[in-house]
Amino acid sequence: MRIGINGLAINRSDYGGGGTYFAHLIRNLLEIDQSNQYYLYVGRQSGISLPGERPNLQVVECPVDTQSRLRRILFEQSALPRMLQRQRLDVLHCPNNVLPLRTPCKTVLTIQYMFSFVMPQDYRPWYRRWYFNHLMKDSAHRANRIISVSEDNKGQITRYLRVPREKVSTIYHGTDESFGDAMASERMRRCLEKYGVEGEYILCVANNVLNKNLEGLVEAFAYLKAKHAIAHRLVIVGNRGFDKVRQAWLTQAERRCPELIHTGYVDHDELPCLYRGASVFALPSLCESFGIPLLEAMRCGVPVVTSRVYAMPEIVGDAGVTVDPHDYREIGEALLRVLSDPGLRTRLVEQGRRRVGQFSWKQAAQETLKVYEEVYRS
Repeated sequence: MRIGINGLAINRSDYGGGGTYFAHLIRNLLEIDQSNQYYLYVGRQSGISLPGERPNLQVVECPVDTQSRLRRILFEQSALPRMLQRQRLDVLHCPNNVLPLRTPCKTVLTIQYMFSFVMPQDYRPWYRRWYFNHLMKDSAHRANRIISVSEDNKGQITRYLRVPREKVSTIYHGTDESFGDAMASERMRRCLEKYGVEGEYILCVANNVLNKNLEGLVEAFAYLKAKHAIAHRLVIVGNRGFDKVRQAWLTQAERRCPELIHTGYVDHDELPCLYRGASVFALPSLCESFGIPLLEAMRCGVPVVTSRVYAMPEIVGDAGVTVDPHDYREIGEALLRVLSDPGLRTRLVEQGRRRVGQFSWKQAAQETLKVYEEVYRS
């Protein structure tokens, strides 16, 4: 098979879950499959660390400024289909929710999230939401197969996009197994010092976007400080926000709460240091279709507090404490319970290490390759 994978939407080095999915999927597909030919379509601004030269890999750098959403979309809808036709692809995989309007081959579509449907207030202005939703619906109906990243997300896909369940395959994300490796104390010390982190702390790894509910977490932390006088700091790792409103909120939160440390984006190699130094990991999101940081925290041996809505309970199972993300007091009390109960901490860490063993990028690649083969033969 000649398989194309569209990575044009990955256009910055401080990427989130979508970029992590793309990078690990490519790396593991190439490790398990040497017989099929792969074409990766990327832009000049791609921040993805791609595999080295492989006989069955061709990286196609597309002549478009992918940091401009409009230019990237126009390129995907006009020039990319012509490139696919010249390269005589058998299957095109689009891992970022939408397909080109015209495709000269069979297609696989990964729908990683349905936030524009379940949290429309985060998609402004209205015409951006209208365009994105319209294109996603159209793509879902034209795709030969859809990949969902969780069963909860699959339910949203079938509900909002009105496609049959049998057309959607759930393939879970994995996590970087190196996060479980032993780490020298000196390396950890230098990393924490670099980001100004000292003493005990609660950790959250999340970009500053609405669905991550950083407002609720900061409010819960302030509640813990005021009512229980905890000594911990709150460390948030991630992009400072993609618009001025989110950035302004974060700046104001830092001014109001001196115990809040926002590191900004942290390189992948440094993340395990911050996980391992944390007393508890918190991700009380309003909505998640998966939540890769949940797996990363469990692999690093950190107890997890997360939300009991959408995909989060499905991912953590019995290895985390779940809360109502709309109730900052409940978030705060759950964090306090984990911080103050050594027995609970030990149980969560043990269950987390068992739970994370059920997720792997290699397995995700094997199941994805099986989808390619089924679509090709269909």
